[in-house]
Amino acid sequence: MSVSTNYSPQQLADAVQQPAVMAARLKALENRMLRIELGVNMILSHLGLIMPEVPFPPAAAVAASDPVADPAIKTGPYKYRPLATDKAEIRLLRVTTSQADSDVVDCNLIHVNLDNKFSVPPTHPDWQPLSRFKALSYTWGEPQFDESIQVDGHKFPVTKNLKEALLSLRKDPDPNIDRPYHLAAPSVWYWWIDAVCINQADIAERNFQVAVMRRIYHSAEGVQVWLGEEADDSEAAFKLAVELEKDPPRRGPGVPAPPPLVATDDERRKNWKALAAIFARPWWQRAWVRQEVALNHNIVVRCGKAACYFHHLVYVAKVMDTLKLQTGFEPDLGNQQEPAQEQQLSGVRHAHIQDLDSLRSETSHGYKYTDLAQLILLGRTCRATDLRDKVFAMLGMADPDVYGLAPDYRLQARQVLIAATKAIIFKTSKLDILGAAQNPDRHHGLPSWIPNLIDYWKARPLPQKDGWSSTMKTIAVDIAFGGADNAETLTVKGAPFSTIALLCPAVVGENDTIATLQDTYTQWRTFSQTPGFEDRRGFSYQHFMKNSILSEHNENGWLQFISIRTEKHDFVYVDDGTLLPPKQERFTKGAFKEPDDRPKTYLIPSEFHNTVPHPYNKIHAAMRKHAVGRSMGFSENGCLGLFPSDSKPGDLIASIPGAFHPLVLRKYDEGFVLVGQAFVVYESACTSSPSQDHEEFLLV
Repeated sequence: MSVSTNYSPQQLADAVQQPAVMAARLKALENRMLRIELGVNMILSHLGLIMPEVPFPPAAAVAASDPVADPAIKTGPYKYRPLATDKAEIRLLRVTTSQADSDVVDCNLIHVNLDNKFSVPPTHPDWQPLSRFKALSYTWGEPQFDESIQVDGHKFPVTKNLKEALLSLRKDPDPNIDRPYHLAAPSVWYWWIDAVCINQADIAERNFQVAVMRRIYHSAEGVQVWLGEEADDSEAAFKLAVELEKDPPRRGPGVPAPPPLVATDDERRKNWKALAAIFARPWWQRAWVRQEVALNHNIVVRCGKAACYFHHLVYVAKVMDTLKLQTGFEPDLGNQQEPAQEQQLSGVRHAHIQDLDSLRSETSHGYKYTDLAQLILLGRTCRATDLRDKVFAMLGMADPDVYGLAPDYRLQARQVLIAATKAIIFKTSKLDILGAAQNPDRHHGLPSWIPNLIDYWKARPLPQKDGWSSTMKTIAVDIAFGGADNAETLTVKGAPFSTIALLCPAVVGENDTIATLQDTYTQWRTFSQTPGFEDRRGFSYQHFMKNSILSEHNENGWLQFISIRTEKHDFVYVDDGTLLPPKQERFTKGAFKEPDDRPKTYLIPSEFHNTVPHPYNKIHAAMRKHAVGRSMGFSENGCLGLFPSDSKPGDLIASIPGAFHPLVLRKYDEGFVLVGQAFVVYESACTSSPSQDHEEFLLV
């Protein structure tokens, strides 16, 4: 390879007279050539044309330990060689590509240093493994190690799901999804798989490896998600996901009209059911999935022989949720799940898939840190065999220099939850994490102010946008921890605003139908006109109440109220009130562009195609997003608000500096238990001086 330097004659003459300058330039040229060579080899590696693999371990060592060279299974369990803790050393699983039908998976474990990712030449034994390794994201499932693979000739127990994944991956480690060609694959692939590459019996090693997982997933060439074996028409579902995510054809003068889309109603129901089955698989709810998907730009999802990119499924999930709101289609999944699981399916798509997609944007695929409080909130809806992982799985996406937390499996789950909450409050001086507590009965031995990550959400935390309910932002946060090890109580200072006087019995449920939502909305409207509260004065929202909320004809005030003033950001509608699917908005603007009708054609039975949008569909969408687990109520001073379903008349409403929304507190012994967040319609109820009108609240 030649490199042009374009030095001028004068520059060369000067260099001859200055040997030191010439030596420096030659050194710079040498480094430049090395960088170019590294770049070219990385490209060739991706194309499968790289030079023959540099053996690692050395050939003699491989011959002695590689089951391919010595098929006899060695006696005794596999013994891990310790990792070097003074550097970022990890293990990778070396798997040979094979089309064999044998159920024997032969592989080797090698040690590599992540610090060598971009600092060693191609001749270094770490270079090829680090430039080509992929990370596997999968569900452990039941902790039954009934299957096995061969690692360095030793029988290594694994779960059934991991064995199935490896059998599939070794045949097609780089699936062709939507490109018209297939890259030549190297004969050997490297994988990082937590259950194999970490000595799970060594607590110190687990702590060390979990702490570097951010680097592992960010450094990997890609992450492959294994949802499981083919079932429930999964192959057809993947093909449909790829098709629907494509841009619709353009139309205009001289452009032939595309052929009409044809699908029977039975096919549409079958398509919906197949996609729903994909989103019902347990992988979506795993705690570790958040980090595994957020920190890498190249995510491939696999199910049996089928494969697609992660963004294909994100788009389809959003479209399905939108179509349900548009058409009122309530699909019958044919008892695929237990009743409780089937009811939660829509919530799973909203909570998990959209959270995953948001995380990928917020972290810029691993190039940025994000707020730990928000990450902890995401952990509540996740499932984890080890409860501590609901916190540990999120730490890799938060700045360790800010929070000072590291995985420590020596701690009990309760200690982990308390330590994380205290770190968030102490380091950020923000109290919005308290909105995730929702545990006034102090179940599981947790103080009421500690986020209860064990139980499912009663109500999603309220959005933190400028609105009617934001508390004092100019007053300093005043907090203190107390009790045993300063972990049992939290003392905060704030202003009592009022108490709850009356609550409407209608509460929004997570899986309410359109009819149920409309019934709740009707009850709320009737409740808002309860005699006796409209005459209470002292707040400037009265004019707004009478002209918007209490108006029989103006729904905009209700929409703004229920959507916590985020409606214009959360939902996109066309003029007739139809809610648009994600990404579809841009196809309704500009010349010769029309809305994409493929999702409805492939997924919605014809009887729902001409459904007139429900006149209150915007309000129903806002109720699903912000009002689940909440009821409408009045405070003693006449303010209308949304309160947690656990609230009772007499509960205190307090504005606490550091918390964006007021908190509902209930007297308990010498202190208070935290009930949850409230959204109250008022403009400024907290203008008094902290020294005169603020009180201490001991949260237990």
